[in-house]
Parts: sequence; structure tokens; C-alpha cells
Amino acid sequence: MNFKSIFLIVMTLSVFTFGSYASKTEGIVAVVNDDVIFLSELEDHIKKSGADSLKKKVKKKYLTELIDLKLMELQGRKLGIFVTDELLDSIEEDFVKRNTREALDKETERTGINLYRIRFSWRNQYLQEAISNVVLRNKIALTDKEILNYYVKNYSQINKESLANVTLIIINKIESSEEKISKLLSLESNEASFNSLILEYKKNKIISEESGNLGYLNPIDLGAEIGDAIQSASLNSLIGPFSYNGSSRYFYVIDKVYSDPDFLKAKDEIREILFEEKRFLVLDDWFQGLRDGAYISERL
Repeated sequence: MNFKSIFLIVMTLSVFTFGSYASKTEGIVAVVNDDVIFLSELEDHIKKSGADSLKKKVKKKYLTELIDLKLMELQGRKLGIFVTDELLDSIEEDFVKRNTREALDKETERTGINLYRIRFSWRNQYLQEAISNVVLRNKIALTDKEILNYYVKNYSQINKESLANVTLIIINKIESSEEKISKLLSLESNEASFNSLILEYKKNKIISEESGNLGYLNPIDLGAEIGDAIQSASLNSLIGPFSYNGSSRYFYVIDKVYSDPDFLKAKDEIREILFEEKRFLVLDDWFQGLRDGAYISERL
């Protein structure tokens, strides 16, 4: 082998050695699609989380966290969703207002989770919720049967009876009720406008503070006269007046059903529970699909 050949081999080896060394000095520990995570980011994340960065197992765990966050940030970027430090500051301020700084400090001390970890979880949570509102839109459907089955399984058996959803309106001065009621009567077929006027009347103390929606109840519980009137009334109609202790009482009939009053009261709560359960499953499947479809290269 001549000198020229030896020289070429040495130069080639030098290039490969330098290239390998250069990739390490750049400090890239992961590539996620078209973005990168630097070693300095990982070390900073581990340090601020209060963990030991010397153990490879620990590095792997925290790198996975950063990769998952990066995936969410990249997806959020496509949808115009960003989480800035200013936003996290605002979330923290709101949290402190509702719970006090002392309560926050005590909680971090009790759990051993520092403020950095809390803010990191807020960042993840905000991205997940904001993205899920877009991604999962119209993808989660709940049926009345599902809600009913959940109630029977977790609450009680259904005991049906005739019910009405009514709003009570109390005008303390009987002599001043005619004008106010005539205005309500003109809006009785429009539930939204009717409710808006009720709020205005309460604010201006035209009607009693006790006025408001009574929810679903058995009309007979209000007395035979009122109960019979409600049962005979059509929907979105106002019945009354019924005199009681110097006041005029009216009832706005919103709905009539044959159902269980306790079930109707729990229905919205059950709907939220089932929605969150489905949301978690669908979002989990969606995120796994996002991960599976992404280019991820770990370089620890």
C-alpha cells in the first residue's frame, strides 16, 4: 500500500470520527418530525424536576415526557394553539387567587412536586384540552340509553311519575303585577327572551329573589289548584296569578315529561361523567395514533 492510499484512509476515518463527535457536541437527544430536542433541554428539564440526571433510566423517562410534549406542541402549532410562559403565569395567578400561595406551597411540600412540575403539567393539560376541543369535535356521542343505564347501575332504579319543568315568578305588589305580566305574556312563546326578561326583573327587584326555575317536579306537590293548572297548560305558557301572602305567583311551563325526578336531576352530571370517560379513551387513541405516525428518533 503506497503513501497516497494510507493518507486517503486516514482522512476518511478522520471525517467519520469527527462527524460522530460533532453530532454529540451538538447535543441533540431526539428528533420529532421536523423538530429537535437538545441535550441541554433534557438536562434542564430533569434538573428543574428535581431528579438525578446521571441515571440513564431517568433520562429516558424525562426524554419521553419532552417527546410527548413536543408532539402536542407541533400538533397545537398546526391548529394555532400555543402555550406561552405568560399564559402559564396567568394560570398560576388564577390558581393562587382561588387557593392562596400558602396552600400552593403546602401542596407542593406535601406531594414533593415542585412548581416547575406543576407548570409542566399545566402546559400539557392546556394543550390536551385545547386540541381535544378541536380534534374530538363531533366524535363523541352519548345516547339517552347510555345515561339511563349508568343511572340504574350507579344510582337507583327508575321510578317514573308525571313531571313538569316550571319557572316561578313572584310579584310582591299585586296591584303592579298586570303591566309586568303582560310583557312576560308577550314573550311566553320565546323561552330565551322570557328567561332574559326574568333576569332583568330580578336585577331591578321587580320580582322577588325567590323567583326562578324550580326544575322538574310533580305539579301536585305545589297544591291541587296549581298542580291541575300546570297539568292542563300547554308548553311555553304562563299560568296565574295565584295569590299567596299578599303576592302574585305565576308559573311558566317549560316542559312536561313522564320520568324520574331524581334521574332528571342527575342527568347532566352523568352526561359529564360519561363524556369525560369517552373523551379520555378517544383522546388516548388519537394521541397513540399521533405517536405511531410521527418520526421519532431518540439519541441517548
